[in-house]
Amino acid sequence: MRWWSLAALLLLAGTAFAQPPAQEGDAQAMAAHPLMVGDLPVGTVTVRVGRGSLSNAAVGVDVVASVTAPGGKATMRTEKTKSDGRATFADLAVGAEFQAQAVVDGQRLQTASFAIPAEGGARLMLLSQQDQEEGEGEAAATPANPHAGAHGHGGSPTESAVGAPESTSDLSVVRVSSSSKLLIDLREDALAVMENLVLENTSDRIFRADRGGIAIPLPAGAHDVEAIEGSARMQLEQGSTLFLREAIPPASSPTPPVQARFGFFVSTAGENAITLRQPMPLGLENPVVMVPESVHLTLAAPGLQAMVSQTDDRGARIQIFQLASVPRNGVLSITVSGLPTRGALGKTIATVLVAALVFAVVLGWRRTRVEKRPEKSRGRRDELFAELVEVERARRAAGAGDAPLAQRRAELVAAIEAADNASSADKPA
Repeated sequence: MRWWSLAALLLLAGTAFAQPPAQEGDAQAMAAHPLMVGDLPVGTVTVRVGRGSLSNAAVGVDVVASVTAPGGKATMRTEKTKSDGRATFADLAVGAEFQAQAVVDGQRLQTASFAIPAEGGARLMLLSQQDQEEGEGEAAATPANPHAGAHGHGGSPTESAVGAPESTSDLSVVRVSSSSKLLIDLREDALAVMENLVLENTSDRIFRADRGGIAIPLPAGAHDVEAIEGSARMQLEQGSTLFLREAIPPASSPTPPVQARFGFFVSTAGENAITLRQPMPLGLENPVVMVPESVHLTLAAPGLQAMVSQTDDRGARIQIFQLASVPRNGVLSITVSGLPTRGALGKTIATVLVAALVFAVVLGWRRTRVEKRPEKSRGRRDELFAELVEVERARRAAGAGDAPLAQRRAELVAAIEAADNASSADKPA
């Protein structure tokens, strides 16, 4: 759906608020840094992806790049790794901010952000760590620096790598962080809701869910559920619950957080207000809710606080709200009012139109009969005579003193005489 794409851009545009500060120190140093090289054309970046070592190239993996132009406009580009494990991004604008990420065997890997150089290109490497039980990879995480590939893994000195720690399946270490956002918009007879739930792993190990994945229940009445680009792997089951099936790195990891990004619709059914109630098994820390100012909706929720409105890249004003935290196994409840009762109004309009159409048909039929009377004077006389017979029967039953019937009898007699005269006038001499 086109709306999801626009909404995703709007949601990303609001990342300046409610975001944790960037991590520094060793974690930041582990992000895969680029090496500027002169053997690539200007505006070209290659990202090499490996499983455990450079000799085990990750082929056919989607590498997703975020490219922010000098003017501030952000776009997303996706390239697949070839047989050598490299994905190539060409024709990038000089000075644009570039950052790439890839998911390999459930591990989300990310490069550092850097500006596209004015001379030559850049090379990077993303290296996952294979599970020991799979018999692949290396046990230790690989710190990233411009020469890690050459000295640690036998790879090119022009690429750098990032690895991952051991894993855990303890769900209590996972929470939905305050970086999460919701966008509520209005569509015909429905609310359109987009959620960007940022999952945070508070342990020092990679979280891997047990069989089935992490359950994300949806509000009652949600329909047309759809994952949005950039989301973790999810599957909708029984029409009401999404199951996230992707590993979640520790919060201290330089890799980006796992995000469950999806959209759905909730029918308004002609009501002026509806309440969205969404179970939150993992809880939800002070989420941010965004509403386009143009739709004139009003929100009510526990701990609701209005924040400074923002303007998106199209010049539209966006209302920003922050909600109280939802505890684990709690329910996120938001009442949306100010909905136009389009359902009832539409039914009324349809009824009026049908009545008008019937009236027009009847009126047209009557007008057609009137227009054809000069050609059917004899038929008209027969109709008048038949009515006169009925009036005479009614007068006899009611008595000769019934004035309305007497009046109608006189009118009918006069009309019959006029019809006879017209018929005679139409006959040839």
